[in-house]
Amino acid sequence: MTADVFLAGPVSGNGIAPTLRGDAAALLGAASGAIYLTIGDIMRRRIPTWMYAFPVVFWAWATSATAAGTFGNATWRGVDTDSFLGWTNPEFILYAVYLGIGPGVCGHTLINFLLGYLSPLTIAVSMLIEPLLGSILGYYLGIQSPPGISTWIGGGVLLWGLILVTGGEKLEACIGQRQKTDTEYRHLKDIT
Repeated sequence: MTADVFLAGPVSGNGIAPTLRGDAAALLGAASGAIYLTIGDIMRRRIPTWMYAFPVVFWAWATSATAAGTFGNATWRGVDTDSFLGWTNPEFILYAVYLGIGPGVCGHTLINFLLGYLSPLTIAVSMLIEPLLGSILGYYLGIQSPPGISTWIGGGVLLWGLILVTGGEKLEACIGQRQKTDTEYRHLKDIT
């Protein structure tokens, strides 16, 4: 019985068992996110946010359009749902503008901006809270049922982890500053 569950995986609430392909996609997504934040941290030290965000958004558009044209059935004709310009359809334009301004500008660009002031580790851990906040928001908007006990426990663990990461970084910065001060003091003592 245990071997069957281990090999097949537990079945989720919708009756679909997790797969190795899904795990691989999650791992690839995590690696991509880590690379994105690392590159963002390096670039934000050198250039302003808008100069970094524009090429990132352009590259995202170019790769998405290429994938839609290559693997999907996207066309350049009209503004229907299968068109590259389908987002300009009056039925979808408000959603497109919302997604561009909300998650796009206010979300991703804010993350890029914060990379200039916070470490990538702090931002990455903070981003883990999104599913909990999304569940709560979805409940209050009447889109989904209230978050279950597992979500609340997981959210508490994530918040505790965020506190530990942030506190650890501050402690590390304080220790580094103290070591620098001790070294300067010893150097002054040697001179006198």
